[in-house]
Amino acid sequence: MKLLCVTILLLWKKDIRNRNILLVYYLIPLGFWAFMGAVFTAINPAAAETLTSMLTVLSVSTGALLGVPVSIAEFMAPTVQKAYKAGGIPMGVLLAGNIVSAFLHISLVAVIIYFLSPLAFKAAYPLNIPVYFISLLLFLIASIALGTLVGIVVKNQAKITLICQAVYMPSIMLSGAMFDSKLLPEGIQYAGRALPASWGYAAMTASDKWMQAITVLSVMTLILAIISIIYTRRYLRPADMVRI
Repeated sequence: MKLLCVTILLLWKKDIRNRNILLVYYLIPLGFWAFMGAVFTAINPAAAETLTSMLTVLSVSTGALLGVPVSIAEFMAPTVQKAYKAGGIPMGVLLAGNIVSAFLHISLVAVIIYFLSPLAFKAAYPLNIPVYFISLLLFLIASIALGTLVGIVVKNQAKITLICQAVYMPSIMLSGAMFDSKLLPEGIQYAGRALPASWGYAAMTASDKWMQAITVLSVMTLILAIISIIYTRRYLRPADMVRI
């Protein structure tokens, strides 16, 4: 446990100094928040009712689906593994530390958006605050689990950016955050429901399906975690899968 805590702290500091990570975890989500918040409230003042949830979905998806996979893939590279093994840090601890570090970064941005959106854009606070934060937590975990799976499965650095975009764009476009998903053909609506963003948005806006959305997010997280563990155990040697 001590090794894990030290690893998380080191990774946190490393991420803060990494321009690429800083870009996808902070600058792009917050820049998107400022731009889209101004645009949506100017075009449709009624959007203020769900603006906080919408911008949170976009920021979480950006960090989890564009930042996490690249970071995971970098640590899974054989040359990087050798360097950390030489320092006595098992890859299992490194992987867990990277996931927790990403969770902290993305959570911080989500909290910033929650408090600043009403001040900057006169956005309404969520109708049900406990449901909002429970939904946010599950949405964060599910999205990071999906990003982690992409980073573990796609080991080719040249391909991972393309795969990340292929997952990210449907997530934000089909989630219902940008526009009502009911306007889409039924087949595309079902495709959007295969991703965490659509359920996260439904739960955070306290729609009539929020309980169903929370349940689906929980099941989705469990499935993604199991698949990630299976792939990780195949990829790493047993000695690297330490007991945390």
